[in-house]
Order: sequence, then C-alpha cells, then structure tokens
Amino acid sequence: METRTGFGPLVVLLLALLNSAHAEDKYFVVGGKLVLRPSVSVSLTSILWKHKGDLLAEWVQGDPTVTYYRSFKGRTTLEKTTGHLEINNMSMADQGRYSLEINNAVHPPDYDVKVIKKVPQPALLLGPLTCTRDSDSCTLTCGGDTAGAEPVTYSWKEGDGEWSKSGNKTMQLLKEETAHVKTFTCRIKNPVSQKESEPCSNPFFQEEGSVGVAVGVSVFMLLLLLIAAGLVIWKRKRILEYFFRNKNEQVPLNASGSTSGNGQPAVSVEVPANENEIERLPLKDSGSTPGNGQPSPEPPADSQTERLAPKESDGGAEA
Repeated sequence: METRTGFGPLVVLLLALLNSAHAEDKYFVVGGKLVLRPSVSVSLTSILWKHKGDLLAEWVQGDPTVTYYRSFKGRTTLEKTTGHLEINNMSMADQGRYSLEINNAVHPPDYDVKVIKKVPQPALLLGPLTCTRDSDSCTLTCGGDTAGAEPVTYSWKEGDGEWSKSGNKTMQLLKEETAHVKTFTCRIKNPVSQKESEPCSNPFFQEEGSVGVAVGVSVFMLLLLLIAAGLVIWKRKRILEYFFRNKNEQVPLNASGSTSGNGQPAVSVEVPANENEIERLPLKDSGSTPGNGQPSPEPPADSQTERLAPKESDGGAEA
C-alpha cells in the first residue's frame, strides 16, 4: 500500500504536466465572443466544461436542458452533439484555463484563454529620410502600436497582387527588383482582428512606356550630336574661309581706334597745307553737302579752267 501511495502524487503530477503541454492558446477581446471547438469522434453521453477547475456548463444524456453556472448563465451556449462551447460578452474575469470532460473522461486539449486588444490601423513609413528615386534601396515599415495586441503577424502585397505572409514588419525595397511595382500595402493580423494600411507609392516605380521613351530620346539626341559633329568636320574648310573673309572685310579704324559720334568708325581726312592745294584738291564725293545740308553747286567750267591753267610769266608774253 505504501508503494502505491508513493506513486499516486507522481502520476497526478505527470498527468498535470501532460495536460499543460496540450493546452491550446485562445484569445478574445473584452466584450467579444469566445468559441471553443474540441474535436470529438465518439457518441456523447455527458459533457462537462470547467473554468479554472470550477463548473461552467454541464449536460447529461436524457436531460433536455443544459445547466450553466455562476457568471456564465445567460451568455453561454453548449452544443450537445459536438461539445462546442460559445461564450458572449467576454470580460477580464473570463481569462484562464478551460477544460473539458467527455463521457466522464478528460478530453484534451485544455484551452488557455487570454484577453487581447484589436490590432491598430497600420501606416506605411518610408525610410531613411534620404530615400529618393535615385537611391539603390529603401525600407518600408508597417507601423502601429501593437502593445497588448500580440501575437501579431504581418503580410505584404505588391500592387493588386496576392498577400504574402511575413514575420517582419519591415520590407527592403531594391531598386532593380521592385521598379515594376507601383504600390505596396501591409496588413497586421492577430487572432481577433486584422487591418490593412493605405497603399504606399513605390519611389522606384517606372512605367514600361516611360523607360522606352527615355531610351528613345537619348538615342535621338546622340544621333543629332553625331550628325552635327560630322557636318562641322565636313564643312570645316568652308567655315574657316567664311570666317577669315568676313574678318578681312571689316571697316578699319584710324590709328587711334576712335569712332564717330554715331557709333561708326571715324574716317581720317588729310588737310592741305595751303590754299593752292585746296583749289587743286579733287572732290572725292560728288554727293558731299555743305553745312546747310544742301548739295554744293559745281563751279562753272570756265572758272575751273582758269583756276587750273598756269599763269604766263611776263617774259613769256614779250616773246
């Protein structure tokens, strides 16, 4: 008898550890609903649910009604054919271990029920601050305060594609790999809720047509430069001849380099030394005008002849 008594506590401890190892985590929000769905494959003759070791709900075959205990009255439903349990308007006091007995035998697993918050509305944050379309890579962070809402999972979506589950709240954007993606969206989910962020524009996004246009414009400009360079080389001789010809045809300035009042180069004029030289000075410009702006009258032909003929000396007359 002593030997059997010594093994009793050990067996109870092992059963407790085994039962604890098979506990399944369940979560609820305050004011929400808790549903426990055990897997049962035998015909049910009795069902007994317990909360922290105290009676919660009980049914025995032949009894048309289910008996509910304590604060669970009026907000709990037990399904007699499956053993499923549903509790509404959950409160903080409803946390703890829930256990089930089917046909007077413990039916694992137990349920470790915990209160949890709903996930926050996530917001996508692009970093670092120096991230631009010229960067090689950037980082997207699915932001949101998840304290009290754990455990949470993160999922990502590219454009209108499918959701991809990820264990990280950040995503690395590589320019070469994501240039075809227009937007990114993240989702935060926990056992009682899920929410999605607004789509975030990809700084590296390039439309397929814009890439082709940019390449086309670059090629076109390069061809224009090559054509222009070829024309310059081909016409180099003529261009140089034209340049030097125009340079030689420019009006020369006087020795001092001065210009007239109207901006035109000043023309130098030689002043005769005496009156006879003035009389013999040929008119260089028939269109010259006196100071009054009228054309100068031409002297009579005889007068011009007199002035130009040499005077005869007295000695010549006598001879």
